[in-house]
Parts: sequence; C-alpha cells; structure tokens
Amino acid sequence: MTPRCALRIPTILVMLLALALPSYAQEGGAEARAEDAAAREAAAAREAAAAEKEAKAIAENAAAVADATVDRRVEVAGNRYRIKLNTGSVIEGLLPRKLFWEKLDQYGDFAPATKDEKGAGLRLHYVLNMEGDIFIKGDAIAEIKDLGELSEAQKAAIRDRVLLDRKKVIEEREKALAVELKKFLSEKDEDGAMDVQATVKKEAEDEAAAELRRADALLEKFPPSEWGEKRMKDILQREVINRIYRNAEEKEFIENFKVWKEALQRREEKEAEEKKNEKKESGGSGK
Repeated sequence: MTPRCALRIPTILVMLLALALPSYAQEGGAEARAEDAAAREAAAAREAAAAEKEAKAIAENAAAVADATVDRRVEVAGNRYRIKLNTGSVIEGLLPRKLFWEKLDQYGDFAPATKDEKGAGLRLHYVLNMEGDIFIKGDAIAEIKDLGELSEAQKAAIRDRVLLDRKKVIEEREKALAVELKKFLSEKDEDGAMDVQATVKKEAEDEAAAELRRADALLEKFPPSEWGEKRMKDILQREVINRIYRNAEEKEFIENFKVWKEALQRREEKEAEEKKNEKKESGGSGK
C-alpha cells in the first residue's frame, strides 16, 4: 500500500502544476504587455517633451534675433486725416506734409503735382497703424477732414505696431531657417563623411540657378511693356477704392513683383553691357 500512495502524490502534484502553469503564463504575458505599453507611453512622452522644449528654444532664439536685428527707426509725422471716398468708404491715416498732392510719373515714381492735375492724389500713411501708404486719386475723394495732430500715445501705438510687425517677419524667417537646418542635419550621413560645406554651397548654387530661371520665366509671362510698378499700384488702389479685387494673374504678378523687378534690372544691365561692347568693337574695327 505504501508504494502505491507514494506513487500517487507526485502524479497529483504534476496535475496541479499543469493546471496552474497556464494561468501563471497568462498573468506573466499580461504583465509583460502592460510593461511594454507603459514603456512606449513613457518614450512617447519623452519625445513630446523634447519636441516641445526644442520648439520653445527655437521660438525664443527667433524672438531674440528679431529683437536684436529689427530696424527700430519709425518716423511718425503729420496730422491724422479722414478721407471719405465717392463710394462712401472712409479711410483714416497720416499725411506727413498735409495736403501734398502727387502723381505717378512715366517711371512709376511719385512726383509733386497740383490738386487739379490728372492722376493727382494723396498718399495716406499708417492706415490701421500699419507701415506703408495708400495712394488715393483726387477724383475718387468726396471729402477730406483734418483730425489734427496725434497724441504721444497715438504715435507710440503706431511705432509699437510697426515694430511688432517687423519682428514677426524676422521671427518667422528665423524659425523656418532653424527647421530647415535641423532637417538638413538629420539627413546627413551618420558617419560624418558628407562634406557639409560643399553640399550647402551646391544647394545654394542650385537654388540660385532655379530662382534665376523662375525670374526669367516671370519676365516672359509679364512683359515690361504691359506690366510694371505703376500697374501694380493701380491694382492695389482699385482694390481699396473700387473694391475690384485682383484676379489670379494679377495676384501672381504682385506676389512675385520683387523677383520680376530684379529680373528686369538684370536684363537691362545685360543689354546695356552688350551695346557697350558692340560700340567698342565697332570703334576698334574702324581704326
């Protein structure tokens, strides 16, 4: 009897263990999965915190650069005027030289004029406290009212707005540069074999060449005989006075005017240089 009993005990233990092991295994697997999920959450939280810290550092650096480099010269002069248009719209701004009438000359620059001259108008500055001016033709004006000199608080408000707008432009530019720099560095070869200086130079040259091609294409699309600074100002004036807004073609020209103007200047300089060389060659052959 004893041997039988001795043999049964181990069998029962094995059966009990066999029943218990799956539950232990399930519990162990659940714990491992929970630990893995917790680790992933912690890693994601660390990455988010690092990204937030980096974004904050970029913003702070951009703000510091903007504060250090912004042009603080803001000239606020003249009385505030209220101009009522024939359409019923009312615009307020500064006239630095009071009722100083001007008109656009054949080169697209402003020249002094009399009130009754065709195309004469007034340049209203700091409309809505924003930097720049709006040219309003005299034949669009129904009434002009002098509101008097600005208080020191009003002048300060204009300066603050102008400086804030200037800083924002610099900050956005610095942020974009920081992002591009990070992207460039992250794509660099891990072994450091890439020649960073040569790559930056090559990219800058490629970008400059692409920009020149784009500028030449703009010049072809918008010939100087039909487009120019005068037409751009007419479009902007039309929007303010007549509320006739720019179409897609006019929008493209205005947004790319600076690039277009630089391309025109390069073409004119090239043509002048070619004429100069032709003159030299013809003079030399005649001797």
